[in-house]
Amino acid sequence: MDRAQGSRKSMESQNHDIPQKRPIVITQEIIPLTEGRHKYLELLTNDIDLQLFTSLGQADGQKPQESPNVQGNAILSLGGLVLASQRYWTNLDKESQGQIDNVKDFQSQSHWATVVMDTLMSLMDVTFQPEGHILGLCQQRTKDDRMTSSFLAQASAVLALSQMTPVIINLDVNRIFGILEILIKWLPGQPEAPEAPVLQTAYGLGLGGLLERLFEEHFLETCGSRETVQVWRALDNLEEACFTGREESCGCLLGLGLAVSSLCTDSKTEARAHVLSVLDKLQSCWQSSQPLDQAHEKMAVDLALISSVAFNSNIISSDRVLSTVSQVVASQTEAPKSSGIAVAAGLLLYHLSKAGLSTVTEQQALLHQTWTRKLNSQESSDQEKIAAMSGLLALAGSHRPLTPTSGTMSLSLSAINVDEVVKVIRQVVSMGDDLGLQNSAAWMLGQYYMSASSVTESRASVATSMSYLPESSFLRAVVDFLLDAGRKGPEAVPAPQVECCLRSLQVTQSLPPVNWAGILTPLMRTNFSEEVKRLCLQVGITQSSSSTTAAVLVSSWVVPPLIHSLSAPCRCLLYDELPTLIASLSPTTLKSLLDTFQSETGSSYLHGIYGLQKALKVPDPPPAVASVLLDCLREVYKTQRSLCRIDDKLFHLLAECLGSVTDEVFDDLTENDFVEDNYFLSCFVRCYLLTQGRQPIALLNRCVDASLNNPGSDTPELHALFYHTFWHISQSSAKSHGVLNQLQWLLELLGHTRNLATGAITLSDKVKDKKKVVEFAIKLAAAAISIWTSSSSGLVYNVNPNYLMNTCPSFPEGHDLTLSRCPGSPLDFFPSYVSGLEGEPWSQISPKVMDWLAVMHRKHPELSPSLSAAEIGLKHTSDFRRAATWTDILQRYEAIAVA
Repeated sequence: MDRAQGSRKSMESQNHDIPQKRPIVITQEIIPLTEGRHKYLELLTNDIDLQLFTSLGQADGQKPQESPNVQGNAILSLGGLVLASQRYWTNLDKESQGQIDNVKDFQSQSHWATVVMDTLMSLMDVTFQPEGHILGLCQQRTKDDRMTSSFLAQASAVLALSQMTPVIINLDVNRIFGILEILIKWLPGQPEAPEAPVLQTAYGLGLGGLLERLFEEHFLETCGSRETVQVWRALDNLEEACFTGREESCGCLLGLGLAVSSLCTDSKTEARAHVLSVLDKLQSCWQSSQPLDQAHEKMAVDLALISSVAFNSNIISSDRVLSTVSQVVASQTEAPKSSGIAVAAGLLLYHLSKAGLSTVTEQQALLHQTWTRKLNSQESSDQEKIAAMSGLLALAGSHRPLTPTSGTMSLSLSAINVDEVVKVIRQVVSMGDDLGLQNSAAWMLGQYYMSASSVTESRASVATSMSYLPESSFLRAVVDFLLDAGRKGPEAVPAPQVECCLRSLQVTQSLPPVNWAGILTPLMRTNFSEEVKRLCLQVGITQSSSSTTAAVLVSSWVVPPLIHSLSAPCRCLLYDELPTLIASLSPTTLKSLLDTFQSETGSSYLHGIYGLQKALKVPDPPPAVASVLLDCLREVYKTQRSLCRIDDKLFHLLAECLGSVTDEVFDDLTENDFVEDNYFLSCFVRCYLLTQGRQPIALLNRCVDASLNNPGSDTPELHALFYHTFWHISQSSAKSHGVLNQLQWLLELLGHTRNLATGAITLSDKVKDKKKVVEFAIKLAAAAISIWTSSSSGLVYNVNPNYLMNTCPSFPEGHDLTLSRCPGSPLDFFPSYVSGLEGEPWSQISPKVMDWLAVMHRKHPELSPSLSAAEIGLKHTSDFRRAATWTDILQRYEAIAVA
């Protein structure tokens, strides 16, 4: 098959064995990019041994003496073979890869791929200096014995390199920028641009294909600023070559369509704005161009490609894409002999019907009838028949590999029967008497087969409606109404009626099988209301556990860029339903959804944490899902820990998330706590888990130690957090929070404070004022004694009973989770509550407290008023009446009086 048919001039210079009435310009210029990708499918699905790739490569290498057409095919298939082998190789485990590398007669994958890359670059540019040896192809015998290849070989090498982009990124990323520079330099209009039409077409198309794969692989996310600028500059140069009005810009136009359609999948604002800018330029240039001009056909295909993907990515509205449909269909009616316009119309209608835009079904059916009638009519010219065949197969999806979203769409509102289309084209091949027309039809059928087999598409085997239910069924009536609303749109069916029907489907049990994607997608694509979208998502999520089509629908909306087009309530719904979605979303899709919520702010971010904590409680999730959830939790906790703001509701949810993991995972996630100066979140998490009865009181020790060694953490909020924790411990029924446990921990705190005051413990270098640290410890001890020995102290300390409580069964938006600050110092309240030590079992530590007060009084006389009042509060205890105690107290009072 001739790969140079994209240019009429180059075709005139070639000898064809089979006559054709007219070159199928659009299809045969783009199809080399997609044909190479088809190579790897059978190899991957049939698990062929990697050594078979070597034999296939040798077969390709035996074509240097064949005709230019065969050489071109050999080069293209070689590029596809490298892509196939690389994908097969990456799917092997390390052990299998090691076993293959140890085979002496077998070249390593990286070495063989590098040899092919060097060979193709040498074919493209004979001045290129390969580092190692090259394959003997097309006048390229060895590294030191090379001649300039034919135009067709050079063009094929460019296209083969563009389809090998993922391999080049993995093995030699710097080579990408070298290829970009070469292709930019050879674009039409550049000083070094070649004169051969086939090369001009290939360089523009090859640059577009290279940029397409870079955008598809999200290459810019891994680049530095300099490399990013280089990629964008290449796209700008390609655009400039397209819109200069040159006749040789056809390849650039087709390359631009590939690049920008792939750019549509980028959710960044600048990328979406760039897509709109290119669409505006294309629309303007296309309307001002001559219908018989080749560029007019190419721009129509570009509009169809970019508009269909832009609509599917919610970059343009349904009104704009329908306007483009009307213009392209009208242009096709005015130029029935144009294969390019027919392809554009069929391609655009096919993808819009797959995207669920029901308003195009009538135009789809009309074009199907018109083209079928022309194909069967004896009065139609050969050019009209070729255009009709091109359009029919485009309507059936023959160009679906050209759009990056075609593999993910699973529903179809198509008004045509693909079997009938294929049958009509087969009749042209088998029953016609025009050899050129038969050749074109056979070629198109082959292209359609390649397209159908190279795009993995999940097909719904369930019914498109519930017509199998009795006519009296309410459920059948509701589904029929929703289908009708999707076809007619909001102009004919009021949105409140659609909302009412969708609410009636809000049930927890599985509904009878139906293609939920086909029902709900048209409602989400048309402008009913944001509430309709939210209800559609709710139905899809509810049914996703039992319906594959519902799961596909939800999956398509939870990944960029579609998720960014949803309103905040719709995104919040997706986050809230994470426990349900983890059962139906793939780990990759789930990770994308979790990454999206991490970029949210305000209430939407809070919904994301809420859904995450519920998902973490799902029992026995798949290991891959659990890993994705834990990675997300790690990132969220790390981010929030580094911030210097307090969000009480968020902290409650995040603490519940950490309480849902195992002890080993908790230790791993909190390993770097208390490293930074902001300790509040780290303390909060431990206080929360403690108040829930999940941890012993000893968990507070690290919080206290870290706070004492970091003066910057001594804030009113941290004080209030400890006071709330003490109060909840006093109200807890957990065995680890009993009075004896409180006594033990309090004694440890008193001893720790004594050691701080006497200098027995060395503080960190951050501590400049030791007195403030000791005062902080004294306040903690005074608060613990006051709160634990008196039931009324919570009111004095202004404790919020809801704070540190588990609100996660419901979203915390309506809960009062404010951290109430203490209105005064615990030392001021201490004398009023210290008498609580007279009761049991607190009286057991009364002597210890008396001794502690004496030491604190001597070491910190500035606190003597409060400490003395506390001592007097214990005057009715037996310990207070001891002679030694009285003597010490009188001596201290006399010292104070003298001072």
